[in-house]
Amino acid sequence: MTTKLVNHDQVTAGLRMVAQTLNPFVQTHMTRTYGEVWLPGFVQRHPRNGATREHLGDLGFLIWVLTKDERAFGPKVLSGRARGLAHRVREARNLSSHDQLNDLDPDTARAALESMAEFLGLIGDPGRGDELRRLTGRLRPIGQQTPHAVRPERPSSTTRRPATPPGPKTGPGRRQNQQNQQSPQAQRRNGRQPGKKSKRRKQPQGQNAQRRHQPAPSGRPVIRIKIGCGAVVALVLVASAVAWVFFGQRAADPYAGKYENEPVGARLNAGRIEVPESYHLRFLDEPIAPLQGGYGGDLGFGAGRVSATDGRIVVLTRGERLGYATCRDTTRYTAATSVTKSLRICVTTDTGVVAGVAVKGVRRQGLNSYVKLDIVVWKGRKPKG
Repeated sequence: MTTKLVNHDQVTAGLRMVAQTLNPFVQTHMTRTYGEVWLPGFVQRHPRNGATREHLGDLGFLIWVLTKDERAFGPKVLSGRARGLAHRVREARNLSSHDQLNDLDPDTARAALESMAEFLGLIGDPGRGDELRRLTGRLRPIGQQTPHAVRPERPSSTTRRPATPPGPKTGPGRRQNQQNQQSPQAQRRNGRQPGKKSKRRKQPQGQNAQRRHQPAPSGRPVIRIKIGCGAVVALVLVASAVAWVFFGQRAADPYAGKYENEPVGARLNAGRIEVPESYHLRFLDEPIAPLQGGYGGDLGFGAGRVSATDGRIVVLTRGERLGYATCRDTTRYTAATSVTKSLRICVTTDTGVVAGVAVKGVRRQGLNSYVKLDIVVWKGRKPKG
C-alpha cells in the first residue's frame, strides 16, 4: 500500500504561502533602495552557484536576496531573529525538495511550520502566519495509513509448522495394525475376511479445501483492504482541506465560470472599499472586501504601500485617463508603489484580470492606517501559455 505523504504536503503548502508573502515584500524593499530595475545588478553582485537563471517566483532566490542584501534589509527592516528564521525556512525548502519519496516525521514538520509562521509575523503578515500555523493540526505520525490494512487470520501454507516430537503412534494407522493382528475368528465377527488388509478411506478434498491453503502468486500472505464509511468521509475532508490550502488563495479566473462568455474588455466588477493596513483584496470577490494579510490576493496594502502579487502595477500620470484601454496598453510595470492621496494605478494579474484603482482618501486612527479605494475591474486579454 502507498502511504500518503501527509506531513510533506503540509510543509509544501506552508512554503508556498511564504513565497506568496515574501515576493512582494522583497520587491518592495529592493525597489525602494535600488529602483525598479534592481534585479540584474543584484545577480551580478551576488551570483548563486549553479543558478543559471534567477526569477522572483523561486523561494530560494527570494531568501537569497533577503539574506545577502544588507542595504535593503538592514536591522530596521529585518531583525536578527527574522534573518535566522529565513535560514530555517530555506533549510525546510531544501529538505522538502530533496526528499519527495519519504514523509517527514511530525516533529521536523512542526518545527518547520512554526518557523515559517513566526517568520511571516516578523515581516509584517501575522494573519498569514496564523493561517500557516493551523497546518500543524494536520500532521500525522509516520506510517499512519488510511484505509487500514488487515492481515489474514489463518497462517499461509508457506509458513513451516513446528515438528511434532516423537511418541507412541496413534490414530487410524495404529487401529489398522491392531485389526490386522486379530485372530481369524475375531476378524469374521467384525465382517472382514481373514488375511486381507483394510483400506484407508481417503478424506474428500474439494475446491474450497484446496483454495484455503493456496498461497498468493508471490508466495506472500494476501492483504485485504477494508474501507469503512468513516474512512471515506475522512478522505473527502482531507482532500477538500488540501484543495483549499493550495487553491483557496488564488483569485477567480475571468476565463472560467460565469465570466467565461464575457468579451474581452467587459466590466466584471466595481466597488469602493476602505482597506486597513496589512490587508489585501481579490478583484473578483463579490463584494470586494479586505482580507487579512498585507500580501496576497491581487492587491495588498502594507507599510504605506500597495503591492501586486503578480508584479504588474502601472502608476498613471496626471494626463493619463484611468480606463481599460490605458491599462491594457501601458506596461510601465512595477511591483509596488507608495500610497498618496492622488494615486491612480492599473493592476494586471496572471489570470487576465485588469483593474483600475484610484485612491479617494487616506486616514490614520491610532496606530492603524486606512486607504479608501475606487476599483473597476475588466476582463483583459488571456495570458499566453
